[in-house]
Amino acid sequence: MEMKRSRETRDQDPDKDHPYRTANFFFKYFSFWWLYPLFKVARKRQIQESDLFPPLHDDKCRVLLDLFNRNWFKVKKLYADHVSLFRIIFHCFGKLYLLTGILYFINNVLILSHPLFVGWLVSYFLPGSLVTTTQAYLYATGLLVITLSITLTEQWYYFTANRLGIRATVLLSSAIFQKALKLNACAMSKTSVGYVVNLLANDVLQLKDAFYFLQMLWISPVLILTLTYLLWQQ
Repeated sequence: MEMKRSRETRDQDPDKDHPYRTANFFFKYFSFWWLYPLFKVARKRQIQESDLFPPLHDDKCRVLLDLFNRNWFKVKKLYADHVSLFRIIFHCFGKLYLLTGILYFINNVLILSHPLFVGWLVSYFLPGSLVTTTQAYLYATGLLVITLSITLTEQWYYFTANRLGIRATVLLSSAIFQKALKLNACAMSKTSVGYVVNLLANDVLQLKDAFYFLQMLWISPVLILTLTYLLWQQ
């Protein structure tokens, strides 16, 4: 009876014992301390495949394929004949990706403000400076907080964007494989095996890198306008 109950609990939460799930918020997203067991093994010997953590339930191929199929029918119902791959991917990962974009924008704002705080702090040591000691301490504290925030938010963005990119790659690879299995003999005769392999081995992998840089499409214009204004003020 107890074995059955434990099996049901494990089925309800398959990632219950995964280090990523058991880590607290700070260790999970900022310090990555949940990877320490893996680093501990790497200090002693070369890492083997058996040492790696199992993939999370949300990152598994079957789960991502089900996610693709659900959103495919959802987009098809909403837009009828105007179904696009972009809309499907947006329905799958759009909310989390927008959240990472906002955090990455804050990270870039902090990077821009960093030299301002350095300049204000340096001005305290200039002869005849009007900056008080209290203001200098505030500038130093702000500089410390900004530097720490840049480090933490930047690592979180790279980790999350990379994970979303890999999930999107697995999702599309699964969808292509599913479609290839459903093609009839006539359609297969018009599609070469090399074309399908090229999609899986080359084109789909480009999506992983795209998740890093797509945010800059809207962040870059804002940064350019902000830098132009700061230069004009100087």
